[in-house]
Amino acid sequence: DGVNSLLDKSLLQQSDERGSETRFSMLLTIREYAGECLSRSGDEEIVRRAHAAYFIVLAEEAAQAKEQSEEWLDRLELEHENLRLALETLLSTGNAEWALRLGVALFRFWDTREHFGEGRDAITRILKLPDSSKHPSLRARLLFATAVLAGQQGEFEAARGMFEQSLNTYIEIGDQQGVAVALNAL
Repeated sequence: DGVNSLLDKSLLQQSDERGSETRFSMLLTIREYAGECLSRSGDEEIVRRAHAAYFIVLAEEAAQAKEQSEEWLDRLELEHENLRLALETLLSTGNAEWALRLGVALFRFWDTREHFGEGRDAITRILKLPDSSKHPSLRARLLFATAVLAGQQGEFEAARGMFEQSLNTYIEIGDQQGVAVALNAL
């Protein structure tokens, strides 16, 4: 009833353009007003953290699917703006662990859907977080990911450097599988 009331008042828009899933969106002015209300409420940090947590889990589920099926990739594409917002929240709050997890989970999406520049930019920003070095396994995976994306863009020297950094990190933490994958890539 609440959603129908918002639709009737044109405060929400409904679209069914992607399969059978119904999506709702707010007009920009309504979204801005809602954002201001959220800021004044004192709950913004909690809401943004919950939003980021939801999208980390979604991205990790997609990444753990046996295959990067079109269905999962389409779902991530559909949620692209929400994933960007979640990442921005994590970067702005300095939450390195969650940002690393999200970056690792989104790597195949960025690669498969050819969001190479966006992925590299996001990973670069994540790796610059002060606490990212406290999570060497995730960091090594993201170094590898950015190397792949650099290679996709034809920047082979940059890719080589990132593969080498990934390899060195895998050696430091004793991850033999990671060492093998990085050596294979080199």
